[in-house]
Amino acid sequence: TGPDNPPYWSNNQTSIVSTYSPTTYSLFNITWEDDNAVNTVFFESNYSGSVTNYTISNIIGSVYNYSVILPAGSWYWRSHANDSIDQWNSSDVWYFTVSQANDAVDLYLNNNLNQNISVVYNATVNATGVATSGTATLFRDGVSVSNPEIGVLAAGVYAYKVNSTGNQNYTANATGLTYYVTVNKSISACSLTFDKSSPQTYGAAINAYCTCNNPEANATLYRDGVNVTNENNQSVILGAAGYSYVCNVSETPNYTSSTNNSNFTITPALTDTTLYINGSIDDFKQNITFDANITCVLNMSGNVNITQDRIGIAYGASPLQNISTYSAVGNYSINCSY
Repeated sequence: TGPDNPPYWSNNQTSIVSTYSPTTYSLFNITWEDDNAVNTVFFESNYSGSVTNYTISNIIGSVYNYSVILPAGSWYWRSHANDSIDQWNSSDVWYFTVSQANDAVDLYLNNNLNQNISVVYNATVNATGVATSGTATLFRDGVSVSNPEIGVLAAGVYAYKVNSTGNQNYTANATGLTYYVTVNKSISACSLTFDKSSPQTYGAAINAYCTCNNPEANATLYRDGVNVTNENNQSVILGAAGYSYVCNVSETPNYTSSTNNSNFTITPALTDTTLYINGSIDDFKQNITFDANITCVLNMSGNVNITQDRIGIAYGASPLQNISTYSAVGNYSINCSY
């Protein structure tokens, strides 16, 4: 019987990735044979950062395999085997390098991938940067912000950029990607209402109510170009005329300006006079000498005229009073006019 020699190796067959891939396995195949029987086979490498021996599998015949997703870096490998009487042998040492992969980045703006977006003020903006390496950094207008950044932005244009510093398996991507968020001003709206419909007759109190939905500025009420905001939602009596009302709000940092116009007409009231003689509006009869209290009342401000038999006996502001003494028998025509 011949000597029992240690195991011997042959046929190094490997398939090693040249660039890091998180999904592609590198394959290490080696053939180990022995005069009697191979007992245990190890795969030795430093790809984990320290030298480690891993038990490898017999896949077919005398071929043994070790499969692994390798990190980027410069590494080596070799194999060891023993037989049933614990005789050991080792293969040659082979060196290899796995390059870093490019670190792709993406930018999501309100779930829109790698594109500019526009929103209206008060809408929430969600900016999220991602990197294949998992180490994305997000910037807004050149300033680092939280990733993701979620919030309401003032009206304006904002440049969002995502880049990465890379890691062991990925190169840094300092250039990254930049896309823009345009925040447009919210549209203001003003409402102008009256408590009564136009036209109204002089003497009626009207209430003009001006309101706008811009929280950054107060609504302003104008009548014929004059600021009457102090009358807003207040009842006022206006002279007979046509009036032009305007309710508006100025443009502010986050809201547009807005204007609402409306016209209102006050028509003249009909004039009416009332004549009282001693407190009565009826024709007055008296058989003896007496004093007559003649009073002329106008239903508005103004001067009135009292006549007797078409001859004026009093003139002045309403209500106008005249005391006349009657001692002669006769019929007298008393008139009150405006």
